[in-house]
Amino acid sequence: MNFKKLFLSTVAGISLMALAASSALAADINIWGASAQFNFWKNNGETYLASRGCTDIQHAQKGAKDYIIKATCGTETVYMRSSSKASYDACYALAGKSGAESGRVTTCDVTGDSTSYFKRPFIEETTCTWGTKTSPGTCTTGNNCETVTVGASDTACKCFTQKSQGQLQGPLGGGAINRAMSVTEPNVNKCTPMIVPFAFFVNNTVTKNGGTIDSISYDNLQLIFSGNVFNWSEIFDADGVAYDAQPLVACMRHAGSGTQASLEAYLMASSNCSKYNYLAWQQSDGLVYFNDGSSDMMKCVNGYDNWLGTGAIGYADADQTVGTGTPYPNTSRIQLNGVPYTLNFANMKAAMVNGQYNFYGAQHLYGVAPTDPICTFLANPDNYSAPFAAACEMTYTRKNTCCAWGQTYQGNVCP
Repeated sequence: MNFKKLFLSTVAGISLMALAASSALAADINIWGASAQFNFWKNNGETYLASRGCTDIQHAQKGAKDYIIKATCGTETVYMRSSSKASYDACYALAGKSGAESGRVTTCDVTGDSTSYFKRPFIEETTCTWGTKTSPGTCTTGNNCETVTVGASDTACKCFTQKSQGQLQGPLGGGAINRAMSVTEPNVNKCTPMIVPFAFFVNNTVTKNGGTIDSISYDNLQLIFSGNVFNWSEIFDADGVAYDAQPLVACMRHAGSGTQASLEAYLMASSNCSKYNYLAWQQSDGLVYFNDGSSDMMKCVNGYDNWLGTGAIGYADADQTVGTGTPYPNTSRIQLNGVPYTLNFANMKAAMVNGQYNFYGAQHLYGVAPTDPICTFLANPDNYSAPFAAACEMTYTRKNTCCAWGQTYQGNVCP
């Protein structure tokens, strides 16, 4: 063995790590797109900024879609903003597409100014009081139009070939829209470092033998989300016992959702991307509602204002907080085919990595090169918390290669 070479390599590695930690950020980070970004960067943004040598890190938020972190990086004050519409708008923002899409954010589109098409509304930091990660401050009215630097989509942009029709916010109204998506890949750098797990959620009124259900099978999900059943009493598990009778309410996401694309890929494991539209059925008889983001989806399941959520089932990023004392006290996260066996995030991540839990999307970061620090940070599973997984942890080969997943995993090795 060449000990001199080994020693020099080790010293060089330490030097590079120290250099990376001491190199302060030079500009703000504006993350836009998938609604799962809110919870993810709320939980992990401080760790990333600290890894870049930033100090005096403070947090604030506005509602359930807008988050901001302020930090001192070298001699500069840097803001890390994360906000969302849906995955597809990450694609639009990085491509500079104007706001012609029905129901799409248009706040930053200025006639005659093509640069505005690359911008989206983020928190106006001057309206914020600041707190900590565990007790963030709050921000009030107003938004800044900022250029999107990281476009986050839970699937490749080319996968959005969906259609949806109904109220913008499902049972909450918001105005009728008819959204048909056809999105191309923006001509920018892209990396796919992370796997985002999704989960199914039910209103606590969805019962069997009088108790809220704790699991749902693949076969029953196909029946529900293809519009073939309209009452829970039509659903049976392997024991042959029907669920308790009540109307079934399917809460879905509007076209352009990476979560929706991942649902369709999961439930159509033997198909190809061109057939996705079979799941995009119209709002009908109060039993099917499309929702424009994760927070509206969770309100649809949980109930909100005059909407009770009775009999509702939906799906969202797995790290939504539910139950007593949370924003969604009438909601339960349920297992998928009995997996994970205990509903905690570490077990969900392990089941996903081992090939037992197959409802997830591959996070695509547009505008970010694979060598960018934010991509290399996410490529290392030691840097952030479960239930998310680094792509390098996926050590099995997936049978389906639909574009919503973007790739298969065959024994990759983490950094």
